[in-house]
Amino acid sequence: MRLILTISCLVVLSMLYSDSVATSLPPYCSFTPQQGPTKIPQPNIDPSQKPQLQMVVTVIRHGDRIVSADSICWPDDTAVYNCSLNAVGVPTTLAASTTQQTVDSPSVVYSSSFLPGRNFYKGNCNVGQLTLKGSSQEVANGNMLRGVYVKPPVGTKNPNVTQFLPQNYSASAIYMRSDYEGRTIQSAQSLMLGLYPPSNEAMPKGKTQIRNLVSMDPYYDDMQPNYRLCPILSEYLKEYTTTPEYTSVYNSQIVPLMASLETYLKRPVKTMSDIRHLFDCFNVHLCHNFPIPVPMSIYQDVVDAYTWDKKMEYNYPTPQKFAQAGMGFLLEEIATFLKAPIFGNQTTQFALISGHDTTLAPILVALGVWDGVWTPYASMINFELYKYQTSGKFYVRVLYNGSEIKLPAPCSAVLCPSDVFFNQFLGPILPTTCV
Repeated sequence: MRLILTISCLVVLSMLYSDSVATSLPPYCSFTPQQGPTKIPQPNIDPSQKPQLQMVVTVIRHGDRIVSADSICWPDDTAVYNCSLNAVGVPTTLAASTTQQTVDSPSVVYSSSFLPGRNFYKGNCNVGQLTLKGSSQEVANGNMLRGVYVKPPVGTKNPNVTQFLPQNYSASAIYMRSDYEGRTIQSAQSLMLGLYPPSNEAMPKGKTQIRNLVSMDPYYDDMQPNYRLCPILSEYLKEYTTTPEYTSVYNSQIVPLMASLETYLKRPVKTMSDIRHLFDCFNVHLCHNFPIPVPMSIYQDVVDAYTWDKKMEYNYPTPQKFAQAGMGFLLEEIATFLKAPIFGNQTTQFALISGHDTTLAPILVALGVWDGVWTPYASMINFELYKYQTSGKFYVRVLYNGSEIKLPAPCSAVLCPSDVFFNQFLGPILPTTCV
């Protein structure tokens, strides 16, 4: 069996080692706001087909954040997190489903922030809080999407095929959803600030624009694999770690890695949960230019271990069965949005779903297109539905971080006929019966 890790034999040298700082940011940190995301390319469609983009569903991971669990990373951690990104708001009885475009400007709004020095981690940040950099990453995503999807000013010659959204924000054109976490809510809001900058919106005097965002508590949320929606998932999550393939790698490679980590960190590292937490700790520290108390080779071993564990989880007992029990519910929602123009019941043009790395990664696995690299901050998957006006046929295109995805069989193409995509490709991974 091919080894998935190369455990560094540096334990005996640990007393000679000083903290590591990455010479360049790991891929996990994603793009800087100055660099911007990779721009979505125009589809390769014969113009004689008169293609029109009908619907887009964009699924994002939140932007840069601090450590997401209230558990120490290692003793004497010196990292101090300063969060300048706060929130302002006002209580309201306005229904989330309203199509109302404006409201009277409030005479007062409330600013909320966290007391410095009174939180789990040093500084003034809540656990898992979105940073200003993370918000800026999502604004950059929105700016890129505006150039791709929003109609150009009237009179522009040869607008792109993809430019179909109205010039100004419209509650009837835009749907926003996140889970209950503050970082996903603010990431959705930030992306929308880039897609529809407030400076472009001409508001009547004394009026404030309303932008609706819906959420739900986590109990039945399908933003991540949720055993409450499909109880058999809890059995899968228990069983995948007991397979011979898993236990072989775990005993031969993960256990020695844990021993190495204990030597460097001077703290117990006994379970895969410890590895998962350290994966987060190491990445957050490196993304914020804080040192980590292990060599970069050990950091890479932890990345490989975490990624291997998630690969095993998302493919057990088969990718199709895990998808049905795990991400099939969210994929079914996405399919409903995409099908609406085909069946003449379209209620929106652009649906934004703001989640986590554990939203995007299992979707990519379910689609059979995951490249094995863990999902960076501010990543996005775009599902597009095109109509060929000449033939009346519909096609689906999927992109990940700006790159077109050639979907596997039965699609076997970048542009997949809608009937093949929904019935033959997506159909088998949607939930059927859950026991």
